Amino acid sequence: TSSPHYPQSNGLAEAAVKSMKKLIAGSWTAGSFNVDKFAKSLLLFRNAPRSGAASPAQMVLNRPVRDALPAHRRSFAPEWQQKTDVLEKRARRAKEVQIEHYNKTAHSLPPLSIGDHVVIQHPISKCWSTPAVVVEIGPHRDYLLKTPAGRL
Repeated sequence: TSSPHYPQSNGLAEAAVKSMKKLIAGSWTAGSFNVDKFAKSLLLFRNAPRSGAASPAQMVLNRPVRDALPAHRRSFAPEWQQKTDVLEKRARRAKEVQIEHYNKTAHSLPPLSIGDHVVIQHPISKCWSTPAVVVEIGPHRDYLLKTPAGRL
């Protein structure tokens, strides 16, 4: 859910709006809105693949759409599309193997208890330098810490 008080909760929609605003801003020529330029840019946007998936045009039409970018006529042939599917499956499997290897040694950290001594990371320098003590435990693994200077 999204709210005006917490816009980060709808990041995907915010990113889509930002992309469309960029397309619209780039479609102005000599102080007036160029509809043809916007139509071409929208076609290119729809034909561009998204991260880890096919383009929206490929998802709907099951093939890429011809656009303003030069391409050989054979690149739209079905045998080439099958080859890209094989490559995408290989890439997906390689990513799965990478995740498996990473998760082999991964484990959950035990929850902290009141009185535990911890170190706080500085938000700008990213150095773990400020010592603190756990004073209170929240409901979702959030903690109230007290520094030697008395700050909470």
